[in-house]
Amino acid sequence: MTTTGANESSTLLQYALEGDSSGGFCLRQGSRQVATHLSGAEAVDLLEDHMKLIAAERSPDTAAIHAGAVAWRGGGILLPGSSGVGKSTLTAALVRLGAHYYSDDLALLKDGLLSPYAAPLALRQRDGGRMRVSPRALTVGCSRVPLRAVVFTSYRSETTWAPRRLKVAPAITALMAHAPAARRRPKFVLDELGTAIAAGVDLWDGVRGDANVAAAQILETLS
Repeated sequence: MTTTGANESSTLLQYALEGDSSGGFCLRQGSRQVATHLSGAEAVDLLEDHMKLIAAERSPDTAAIHAGAVAWRGGGILLPGSSGVGKSTLTAALVRLGAHYYSDDLALLKDGLLSPYAAPLALRQRDGGRMRVSPRALTVGCSRVPLRAVVFTSYRSETTWAPRRLKVAPAITALMAHAPAARRRPKFVLDELGTAIAAGVDLWDGVRGDANVAAAQILETLS
């Protein structure tokens, strides 16, 4: 299978998914081998991740942030973080407590507002695979909302969430590190984040333990 994506100068990025000698699959980007010895599910997941990244880097009017995102009582909550820190698990826990689902991987900001991007919620399993939860099984947000909080957190067993408040400048700097378009269009992303993080947005940082406990603490703090 081959798919292409166009960048601003109309050149093409070509991906190919091929069988390999192990009986699995190999993913290539042009002549570069991205990964090999993949199962069918792993290959599809990796290709999807690359397509999302290309779209996030090259969207003309939206700043994407690697973050889980929900809305609670009309305000958006961002959970920025790299892959594997537990964004999806915490996002799912917040949704179970009544938050509206917006995204588990890429939060979309346009004109300072959080937009819904309700792709299937992908929960990592112990074997490295992903269990996908259809948006139809979740309470999904359907309108753009202002941000209410940004929570930088990652999982550590037997830890109680005790966040520290961040100032605006360090928070925006940290968010820039999670913005795929920051290297190509830093001013655009910076302006979008500056608009989104207006006065009154809570900015927190701190490791957490159990996602269900942390989700309850986050919502209680915002209540």
